[in-house]
Amino acid sequence: MKSETAEPQPPNHLRAWRRASGLTQTQVEKVLGWPQSRVSHLELGNASLTDQVLAMLAPLYNCEPADLLRGPPTQKADKPKVAALYEAEQTLRKLLDDFHAVKADLVPILEALESQMTRVRAAVAETVDSAVEASAMLAHTTAVLTAAIGKKPRGARAESEAEPPVEGS
Repeated sequence: MKSETAEPQPPNHLRAWRRASGLTQTQVEKVLGWPQSRVSHLELGNASLTDQVLAMLAPLYNCEPADLLRGPPTQKADKPKVAALYEAEQTLRKLLDDFHAVKADLVPILEALESQMTRVRAAVAETVDSAVEASAMLAHTTAVLTAAIGKKPRGARAESEAEPPVEGS
């Protein structure tokens, strides 16, 4: 309700411009992130029309800020631009909802995968440790066997196995 002492607001044509743009008050408030009923207060002249407010509304209504004070639109505003903006916002909301649904489905799967990968990594590390230990044991066994058979190089035959010398050489 306007008080008698309040400075009179210049006449505005916000409602006509909004309707010509094909938008509801709720849509304008959602797009601009305004609280409910702010557009109604502006259209009724119960709230101050600042340059900032006019600058925010003008692109939605496809006009210049001063047009909102000069008079109603002479022809229907370019609805596709505003409708496309509103549709984009609705599409974005749906995509975000879909993302959250997929995210909720994927989290348990990703956690299970992480757990499996951790177990595989531990098994590989254990296998590598076992292979290193087996290699060390094999090297030790080879050293003991080499010492036991007289430290002959690998692949060398004993003298008794050597071919007899050829006569006449």
